[in-house]
Amino acid sequence: MADVILIDESEFTEQELSLAYNLVPQIDIFDLNLVLNYGMEPQKKLSESSDKILSQIKTKDLEDIDRIFESLTASFNSLRTDSASLNSPIGFIKRNATNTLIIEYNKIKNNIEEIIARLRDYQLTIMQDMDFLKKILKTNKKYYKEISLYILAGQKRIAQFEETPKTFQHLDTFRRRLNNLAVSRTVVMQNIAQVEMLLATDTRVLERISTIINVTIPLLKNQISINNIVSAKQTLVNLKKAP
Repeated sequence: MADVILIDESEFTEQELSLAYNLVPQIDIFDLNLVLNYGMEPQKKLSESSDKILSQIKTKDLEDIDRIFESLTASFNSLRTDSASLNSPIGFIKRNATNTLIIEYNKIKNNIEEIIARLRDYQLTIMQDMDFLKKILKTNKKYYKEISLYILAGQKRIAQFEETPKTFQHLDTFRRRLNNLAVSRTVVMQNIAQVEMLLATDTRVLERISTIINVTIPLLKNQISINNIVSAKQTLVNLKKAP
């Protein structure tokens, strides 16, 4: 059977390496129960950690945020301040058109506040998820170290034995156990990459939300106010000319 991947000792601190070295003489390859359960604790914790990622983290997408904002821009773009009714020579038609426009503006203002509230809720959820993800990332890096140290100690223990008829069967069983740990080590590396990717996505979503709340919406509010002033002035002029 091929040996498991070699562990780079430069990944560890002196304190961590001393833990591995102290573990080596405690490994009894002739104790089947010890061999079968060797390194099991971080493996179990790793499995639980993976389940938490799947059950607690919601998929987030920048498109979700854009869809929320599109509903606002669509309603704003639907406003027509150049309606023929505003230029009607008949006074009550002009007044009705003005009232309709004011009602539509108020709807949009209310819509803006609702969207800001939704975005802030979304923002809070993402920040809570990010806190959780950071804890998961820290924990997974710890499991990665622990599993690597078990593999390192196991390899050093194997190196102390000669392949003899007495030891061959036991060494072969222990090597399989180390290979099993190596698979878990690969899984935890993938988990770390996945969590880092989720954190990067969350960061981009938060940046997008911040831009919408602090830049885009204030500009839009300002545009609405300006349009309101222009529309109101034009309406007053029209009403003065009305019969």
